[in-house]
Amino acid sequence: MITATLNAYPGAHSRRQNVTSLFGTLVFSGSYTTLGDTLTLPPHTGLDTSASHVVQVYITGIVGYQYQYNQVAGKVVIQANDSNNELSAGPYPGDLTGDTVHFEAIIKNT
Repeated sequence: MITATLNAYPGAHSRRQNVTSLFGTLVFSGSYTTLGDTLTLPPHTGLDTSASHVVQVYITGIVGYQYQYNQVAGKVVIQANDSNNELSAGPYPGDLTGDTVHFEAIIKNT
């Protein structure tokens, strides 16, 4: 499970002509499934944050895992920090659950 939390206002968003960027942190808990874990963004005033309106999500952490957002599936695929292989299905590793992970989600304005 991935829990997304927006940064405190005013740093939570940046609105441009056709898109809005949301900024926040991610917390990983439970178990990872092959081909990614679903990312559900919190509601934000005036935006449809469902996967169909998400253009891109940039994710960075400190520990070294690589994160890739699959726009079609609305999932985050994680690559292990010591290889280019996808994280194995099962409980999230402790270094990942304890990491500080930031995101920027670009959402189409509705």
